[in-house]
Amino acid sequence: MDRIKFVVEDFVDDEAGFRFPTINIYINNRNLIELVTDIEQRRNPPDGERVRQGYIGFRADAYEWFRAEMLAEHGNPYSVLLTCTCGISECSCITAEISLQSEMVIWSDIQNPIYSSKDSWARWIGENDAVAAWKPIDYSELGVFVFRRQPYVQAVNDLARNWRIGRSPRAMPPRLVR
Repeated sequence: MDRIKFVVEDFVDDEAGFRFPTINIYINNRNLIELVTDIEQRRNPPDGERVRQGYIGFRADAYEWFRAEMLAEHGNPYSVLLTCTCGISECSCITAEISLQSEMVIWSDIQNPIYSSKDSWARWIGENDAVAAWKPIDYSELGVFVFRRQPYVQAVNDLARNWRIGRSPRAMPPRLVR
């Protein structure tokens, strides 16, 4: 069985002047952002520049959204695991199919809906090159994660109390770093 941990940590973007708490996901003691970045970094753009994806965990003030995604209580086939640094999942995100069974929770088909598509291409590739050469990123190496249901659900439900985060579905604007 895999181990999962949800941790509230500050997201800091000095360049843009943002600093706000986010809920990060750790699987087997590795940040999910790192696991995804490892796969995406293998896909270097044609000019050799390293790819820098902009993922963050959920904003801590969006706990109810986070809870609904982690417990697959939203009516969608896929749950959002990571959002774009702008905080909007439609911009760029990592998703998974989450299945809550009697004894376990299974995450499968982990992907970025944009970069996994054979009909889309990454931002670093120009349109002319993309039409001829785009190959989707394969996230299958992340595998399937299987967690024990009771500790998983408990960790999701305890997050608000343990980290004293709000239970509001609306996100507040990021505060500027001074």
